[in-house]
Amino acid sequence: MSQKHKPPRFSYKKFLQPTKNEFVPSDVGYFERYPEFSFKHYASDHKKYSFRCIKTLDDFYEMFKRLKALSNLKWKDIKLAGNYHFHEIEWVHSSEPHGFNTSVLKDFPALQFKLFQECRILGFFNRGNVFEIVWIDRHHKIYKRKK
Repeated sequence: MSQKHKPPRFSYKKFLQPTKNEFVPSDVGYFERYPEFSFKHYASDHKKYSFRCIKTLDDFYEMFKRLKALSNLKWKDIKLAGNYHFHEIEWVHSSEPHGFNTSVLKDFPALQFKLFQECRILGFFNRGNVFEIVWIDRHHKIYKRKK
């Protein structure tokens, strides 16, 4: 008689624990890394700041072309080159004062960078220093820094 094998039991509780952001902008490791992007926290259903704001095929093409091009630069080059407008977001000075508005993302400092024309990508660095894309602000409406 063959013995029935029970499938292994896994506990996902340890994977659901909130994490603390270990990203530090002055960290040399961060500065010397090439960008990696994740869409794990991408708000695909957001009415204003998702793919819905990209209206043309040309814009989709340009968006991914620029993400690919950014992947060839180190973060320090992106930060130091003024044309990418890479900086932290102060939500209180934005059109979205509650930020990403999810408890999971509240502890992570939000950043944005210019992708093309007025299009900005908003997100944060996760524990592995991978940039988590959360929102796409096609018309740069969320955060316009005062000069």
